[in-house]
Order: sequence, then C-alpha cells, then structure tokens
Amino acid sequence: MAFKSSGTPPRVGDVVLAVGNPFGLGANVTAGIVSARGRDLGTGSYADFLQTDAAIHPGNSGGPLFGTDGHVIGVNTAIVLPSGGSVGIGFAIPSDLASKVVAELKDHGSVQRGWMGVELRLYDQSGQTGARVKAVQRQSPVARAGLRPGDLVTKADGGSVPDGRTLAHRLAEHAPGPGLKPAVQRDKAVLDMQVTLGDMPRES
Repeated sequence: MAFKSSGTPPRVGDVVLAVGNPFGLGANVTAGIVSARGRDLGTGSYADFLQTDAAIHPGNSGGPLFGTDGHVIGVNTAIVLPSGGSVGIGFAIPSDLASKVVAELKDHGSVQRGWMGVELRLYDQSGQTGARVKAVQRQSPVARAGLRPGDLVTKADGGSVPDGRTLAHRLAEHAPGPGLKPAVQRDKAVLDMQVTLGDMPRES
C-alpha cells in the first residue's frame, strides 16, 4: 500500500472510505466521516489516531482509510467493540506517521527515534502550558543537558509545547544525535538547552 499526501490534513467531517477484509469475507468498503483527530487510546505517547464512524470490523486492521480524493489518509487499526460488532467508533493511524515508519523500516530495519531519558506528565495538573518533567533517568541525554524533575518544557525547536504528548510527538520526529533544542522554565528563569539524543533502549 502506497501513501500519497494530498497536502491537506484530514478534517473532522471529511468523508472517508474504509477498505478491508472483515471476518474473512473478502474485499469490503464502508463509508463514513472523520469524527475526531488526535485520539489517545492509551497505547503509547507516540499515538495520535484518527477516529471515524465508517464501519470497521474484525479483519479490517491494516486496511487503508481513503479520502474522497483517492489518497490514503490512514491505516485502520482499532475499534470499540462493546457489543461484538461495529458501533461506529473506529481508529486509524494517520498516513503521515505510517509513511515515516515504513520508510525507516525500509532504510534502517527499525524505527529510529531519539531518546531523552525523561518521564513527562502528559497533562500538567497545575494548568500551566508546557510539558512538566516528572523524572529524569541517571546518565540520560537530558540529565547530561541539565534537565531536572519539576522543570517545565515550554518550547522545542522553536515551536510551542502545550503538553507532554506534544513534546513526545516532537521527539518522535528526531533521530538519535544532536539537534533537539528545548526551552525550559525553572522557577522564574527560562533556560535554553541543547540535547544530544541517544538511541531508544531496547528491551532484552
């Protein structure tokens, strides 16, 4: 399956077509709309799903979600199944994220993501805008850069960081090596840092 961007991100309300092989019956097409963007299913901080009401059934996972211009905008991934069948709540990985993963697998054999060695609060309970640092791993890239628990990352690479999820997505765009430049608020001071990212540790 080839991905091709139309140049316009999918919008809530856009008509979409889901293609798959539900229940082993063969090729199947259903229609619906984009119901929401940026859904977090609790599967990891890098996830950022499209939600659609196009009927997606068991067996559709991995099938394309098309826009009406014929471009693939997502990969059907998950559904909510309280009754054992589609209830109009399905999720797809956005095509821009899927295409990056496919390209890295082809080029490197694995997904290359930079590692900071930090635990973030995905949403700061204080109501402040930014990614609050919950913990810093010893001898990690951010520890060497001087980041501390309690710091608030407000910008990265010049772009604003409203919350921890946004910083995690920004981090996913960086390969290991120098380059991530966070702005950090510590008490009343604002610190500009540069972090040389490490390789994502692999489970043994």
